[in-house]
Amino acid sequence: MGKTFTGLFIYLILWLPVRVVAQVNVRLQQWPAPKQLYARDAQNRAEVRVSGQLQSTAYSTASLLIYQNGQRWKALRSALTTGDQGASFRFNSTIDAGLKEYSFKLYAVGGKDSVLVASADSILCGDVYLLAGQSNITAFYPKDYSYSSKYIRSFGYVDFVEDTVWSVADTAWHLSNAHGSQVGVVSTELQRLILERYGMPTCIINGGAGGSSIWSNRIRNAANPADLATIYGRMLYRAQKAGVADRVKAIIWRQGENEAGGSSTYQYDQAFNTLYENWQTDYKNVGKYYVAQINLLNESNNGAGWLRDFQRRIPELYPQTETIATVGLPTYTGIHYESPGHKQFAAELFRLIARDFYQSTDTTEISSPTIQRAFYRTPEQTEVVLEFNHAVNMQWKQDTTITNPATGYQYKLDLRDFIYFDYADAPQERLISSGRAEGNRIILTLNKAVQAQDITYLPNSYLSNQLNYYNGPLLKNGRGMRALTFAKYGLASAIAPPASLMVKSVSATENTLSWSPSGNNVTAYVIERSDNTASSFRPIAQVTAQTTTYSDQSVSSNPVHYYYRVMALNQTAESVYSNVAEIAPLILATPQSPDPSLTIYPIPTRSWLHGDLPLAYWNKEVQVALVDLTGRMVFGQTVQATRSFDLQVGTLPAGTYLLRLYWNDKMVVRKIVIQ
Repeated sequence: MGKTFTGLFIYLILWLPVRVVAQVNVRLQQWPAPKQLYARDAQNRAEVRVSGQLQSTAYSTASLLIYQNGQRWKALRSALTTGDQGASFRFNSTIDAGLKEYSFKLYAVGGKDSVLVASADSILCGDVYLLAGQSNITAFYPKDYSYSSKYIRSFGYVDFVEDTVWSVADTAWHLSNAHGSQVGVVSTELQRLILERYGMPTCIINGGAGGSSIWSNRIRNAANPADLATIYGRMLYRAQKAGVADRVKAIIWRQGENEAGGSSTYQYDQAFNTLYENWQTDYKNVGKYYVAQINLLNESNNGAGWLRDFQRRIPELYPQTETIATVGLPTYTGIHYESPGHKQFAAELFRLIARDFYQSTDTTEISSPTIQRAFYRTPEQTEVVLEFNHAVNMQWKQDTTITNPATGYQYKLDLRDFIYFDYADAPQERLISSGRAEGNRIILTLNKAVQAQDITYLPNSYLSNQLNYYNGPLLKNGRGMRALTFAKYGLASAIAPPASLMVKSVSATENTLSWSPSGNNVTAYVIERSDNTASSFRPIAQVTAQTTTYSDQSVSSNPVHYYYRVMALNQTAESVYSNVAEIAPLILATPQSPDPSLTIYPIPTRSWLHGDLPLAYWNKEVQVALVDLTGRMVFGQTVQATRSFDLQVGTLPAGTYLLRLYWNDKMVVRKIVIQ
C-alpha cells in the first residue's frame, strides 16, 4: 500500500491541485455520517462502503482519501462508470478498531483538476450495546454526572420527555451524554470503563422508557417492527438506521418495577418470552443478554417475590443470559437510585462484560450468587443447606446495622428474620437459631423440626417505621456481590447417611471399604479420605447407589494413618457423613502402651474373646478390628458397648493377631492368639 499511496499522493498534490472548477452535485448512496461508529468484526475492524453518482460527465475518476488521527492513511481510486443515473463510483475499505478517529474525503478528478465533493469526520470503529427497560436503566440528566468523551457515541435524539414525538428524521450521531443525546449514568459509566480499561470506543443506544411495563416494551408491529409508535420499534429503528442491529454485543434489560410496584405481575414470564423472541428475530448475533433482578419495593404486591424469582431463573430458561442483582446497591430511595448506585451497577455490569467480551482475568466471584439447591441435611429436619454456585465463598453476617440517612438513627436487623419457610407474606416466627457459611453453602440450624416444603429469601416488599426501603441484611459472596433473591424455592427431603462404614487392609497398597446402604432415594455415594488426621477430608471417588464397597488402591506403601467417611446424595440433596472409619499402619513390634484398665481374655482362645473396657469407653460406639501379621484386616465390627463386649473369633484361622479398639481419636492395641 505504501508505494500506491505515495504515488497517488504525489499525483494529487503536484498535478491535481484541489480546487473547485465547477459545482458538482453528488448523490451518495453509502457514505459515513459525521461521528458514526462502525461495529467491529471478529478481525477487530469494520468495512466502510462508499458509493454514489456524480451528476456530471466532466470527471473520469473518483478518489477517496482516508485520514487516521489526522494523518493521511489510505488513498483509493475508482474509475467512474457513466449511466442513466450519472457517473457511478464505489469503494470498499476497512478501518481498525481502537482509539483511532477517521476522516473521509471524496474527490472528483478530471484531467488536471480535482474537486472535493464530500467529507465526513470523527468516524470510529468499536462495539455496540443496547439498553432497554424503565427509569432505572435510563437515569437521564443526573445533577452530578457530566462525563463525556469523543470516543463514546450514541445514535438518535434521546432527550426523553413525556409524550415526545418521534421523527423518522432522527438519524444523527452524537457524543454520549451530550445535550440531545442522553444515554444516562449507567450507559455512560459503562462506556467510560470500557474505554479507559480496554481502549475501545462504543456506541450505546438506550431504548428505555420511564414507567413502562413489560407489556408495552414487548409490543412489536409485525408489519413494521421499527414502528416509531412503539417503544420496541423506536430502539430498533435507531439500531437499524445506525447500521448496527446485526452487530450488537449485548442487550441489557432492567425492568419490572412497574409490575412489582402495584401493577399486576400476571404472565410477566410470558411477556418476557415474547420480548426475548423479538430480540432474537431483529438483532442477529447478540452475544449476551444481561438481566437485572429488581430491588425490593415498598409497595405491597404478593407477586413481587415471584417476579424477582423469575428474573433469577432466566439463565436457566434462555441461552446466553445472566442475571445480576440490584438489591444492596447504594443510595437506594425505594424505587430509584442516586448516581453512586447507578455507578456501582455499571461497574458490576462492566466486570461481566469485560469477562465475556474483553478477555478479562478478573473473574473471581463477579457474578451474583444464585441458589442451586436447598435441602434438609438431617432426617430430623433441623438443619437446612442452601447451596449456591460453585467456586463462590458465601458469607453469613447475622446482624446488620442500618442507618436512616435522613435522621441518623441507627438500628439492627437480623438476617435470620428474612429467610422464610413456606412463605405466605405474613409475619413468621424465627425458626433459624444460627447460620454459618461453608464454601458455597449457607448452613441453617433450626430451633425445631419443621415440615416446610419451600424456602424464601427476602420478602415480597419492605416498609418499616424506621426506613421506607430495604437496605439489608443480605447474603453475599466473598467479593461483596449480593445473592439473587428467591421465592418458594423447593426444599428437598433429607437422605439417610450410610451406616456401619468399615475399612480393612487387603495389601500394603490397598484398603477396602464397606457400608450399609442409605435408602431408595440415593443416586450415588461420595467417598472421602483424610491422611494422618481426621480433619482434612477430600473426595477420592464417587460410586453408584448400587455400590456399597470401594477399593482404595491409592494407599501409600509408607506408614500412613487413613480416615474414611462416606456421604449419600441425589440431584437435590446430600446426607450427613457416615461414621469415620480409620486404619492405622501395621504394628508388628511392641504395641502402644497398654491401658491397664483394658482386659482381654482368654488368651489364647479357641472361639470367644471377652473385653472389659476402660471407663472412658463405657456407653460409647467402639470400632473393633483384628489384623493379621501381614497387616490385612480379617475382622471388623462397630459395637455399642456398655462396659464390656464379646467377639466370636472361632471361624478365623489359628495364629497371632493384633486386636485394635478405636474410639474418637484414640487407639488401643492388644496381641492375641487364636488356637
